[in-house]
Amino acid sequence: MDKDIHSNSRKSYHENEDSGKGQTYRNRIQKLLEDTRECMTDRQIMDILNVVDVNNVRPEITRLKQAGVLREDGKVRCPITGKRVRTVRITEFAETLF
Repeated sequence: MDKDIHSNSRKSYHENEDSGKGQTYRNRIQKLLEDTRECMTDRQIMDILNVVDVNNVRPEITRLKQAGVLREDGKVRCPITGKRVRTVRITEFAETLF
């Protein structure tokens, strides 16, 4: 891996995967983007899915992107943070991989 991952992050990831939460988040994100066919930021996805912790959504978006289900579609300025953030959308060849 290119980045060092904090041990707490690794533990959280394994807990989510072992409990099925990671897969559940991936399925919910994929379904949302399939249904809307719009590009969205991580925070927009969080808001629509009523998820409070960005750490439950952001890694799953990255995993879906790595699997070819989502693609980055651009950048916008986040109205909450003021920072430029990615937008993602479903790929036209997306299948349920998880």
